[in-house]
Amino acid sequence: MATSRSLKEVITLLEPGHDRPQPKSLRELSRRLRWQTGWQGSVGEQATQLPGGPISFREIIRRICGDGTVTLRFLSYNSYLLAAMEIAYPNPIAPIVRVNIKEKPARAERATELGQTLGVYDVCCLSEVFTSDSRDRIMAGLGGGWAQRTGPPAGPRPSLVPVPGMGSSGLFFLVKNRPITFTTHEIFLNLGDYKRDADFWSNKGMLLNVIDLGVGQLEIFQTHLLYGGGLLGSDPSDEDRLKIQRDELQQLADFYLALHQPHNVAIVTGDFNMSGADPLQYAAVRQAMDILNLHDLWSWDVYDHDLNEGYTCRFTDGGEEDWWRNFLPVCTPIWIGPEPAEDYCHDYFSYGKQPRGVGRYDYIFVERPTDAHGYNLEVSRTRRRPFERNRSTDKEPYLSDHLGLDVTIFISPR
Repeated sequence: MATSRSLKEVITLLEPGHDRPQPKSLRELSRRLRWQTGWQGSVGEQATQLPGGPISFREIIRRICGDGTVTLRFLSYNSYLLAAMEIAYPNPIAPIVRVNIKEKPARAERATELGQTLGVYDVCCLSEVFTSDSRDRIMAGLGGGWAQRTGPPAGPRPSLVPVPGMGSSGLFFLVKNRPITFTTHEIFLNLGDYKRDADFWSNKGMLLNVIDLGVGQLEIFQTHLLYGGGLLGSDPSDEDRLKIQRDELQQLADFYLALHQPHNVAIVTGDFNMSGADPLQYAAVRQAMDILNLHDLWSWDVYDHDLNEGYTCRFTDGGEEDWWRNFLPVCTPIWIGPEPAEDYCHDYFSYGKQPRGVGRYDYIFVERPTDAHGYNLEVSRTRRRPFERNRSTDKEPYLSDHLGLDVTIFISPR
């Protein structure tokens, strides 16, 4: 049975921001649903198409706020919780080369605060949670009802990569009050160069968790691709970096195809380190995801987002003297909700072209509807969230150097 709601109430659930006018008509609202016989378009490509025939407002209400609808508040977030690490490897010139990777600012404090912040969500897909100490601090702030899973741990790798990983993948999955029915993970086979890329020394890869929602099971794939560099010598060239990332994208696609069940809807999310604001990099991402029938939520044309913007990080490369200490060049803050209000970015402000190292690196892809799916899955507009801390320590005013991607998912029976 559908709960009685006004058009404005339903619109607010799907368009929760205050940074642009909300749709005013039923037809405008209808274009924000993922109709099985329609099409969800992308900016600059085939436009969103509604199914033929009349569209029922009652059906929209049933999908978004009906008695049988499961609502999940979902966060994808690179948490910037790298701990200190010493990397040592043999070298022809010196017996052993040692490189010390410095811990990120206020790592322990931010992990504790992150756990105290995440309780408003139902599903959290985190990256760069590399250590058990960071995971324990996050869990301590969450309270009861949460289940956790981790991606590939530190240690042995596939035979093609004989050097063991000193760090874990950093992938960390959290879900509240929902059973996890299946978990598996895999390490990337191409991890870059051991003398050049800090990424090489972590077991980066992919993580799948399947959660039971009662009306069906939801597949959530996480990943974190290579960026490269960070050790002695030069960073990878753009060509070398893209080649490694293409290899990782192909392995992610193979992982997905081997594990995805047609009756489930799949989500793929994470830090791809390939910018949606860079045409060449974004084309490589889309080539891999389009084949899998996965839709980049930020690109959905109904939101009129600028694909050249939507940045998800600030500049923290090189020496600390060059770091951006705030998100203002890519995120004008707005506050939403009752006190204490939550901080978000104005997503329709023009931020302009940003320097190398600042990009739309983080994504949420959702599988387009198919006849085989056992349920409907709808989404609110994705919002970027900076997570400003109550008190800055170690010159770090935010919980991360990345913005979180915040979306609400509505799952209903067919």
